Amino acid sequence: MKKGHWCLLIGLLPFIAGCECARDYSLTGKLWENPQLINHRGPARDPHLKVFAGLDGKDVLVQYDEEQEKNTAIKRRAFFLLANRERVWAGKQPRFVSPQTADKLQAIPLYQGTNVIRTNAALQVAFLPEARQLRVITSEGELGTFGLPVYVDWHSTRNRVLLTPLAVTGDAIIVGSIVGIIGAYCMASSYAHGNCH
Repeated sequence: MKKGHWCLLIGLLPFIAGCECARDYSLTGKLWENPQLINHRGPARDPHLKVFAGLDGKDVLVQYDEEQEKNTAIKRRAFFLLANRERVWAGKQPRFVSPQTADKLQAIPLYQGTNVIRTNAALQVAFLPEARQLRVITSEGELGTFGLPVYVDWHSTRNRVLLTPLAVTGDAIIVGSIVGIIGAYCMASSYAHGNCH
């Protein structure tokens, strides 16, 4: 292999070494991996939690205060627990409904911790504050324990999507500049040593 080709290959090695290297050193990789650019939403420290029986009696409307990780602004949220359990388990935003939906529903007493009183009530809910979880019990038995939603704020993803073309352009400019500099150096080196053909 000619000396110029070796120079070019060595200069580009960090960029062709693989995905991990590209992620660590490229602008695009830093844009998508930087934790400073990711903003989570989750229950507020005191979520002012309320629960209501759904109209069909088979689901629970959860009403709570939500806050952003990087912004302490509080927003009142409401979602149906069982209808959204898989989305919440997957760390996705539940399908929220208007908090006013609760105006048409019957409130359920909310127990704290594990002190659920076994009654013949159709639904009982206990809040486990340390784990930010709800334990749901029906007259037929325990349905399970469900976490309150924690998910990546869509603004974080939107902003990164909007900035990606700029990052890709920046990466192309950087790689092009490096290739140009290495090519010029190798060409000059070849001329100096009389290796140009």
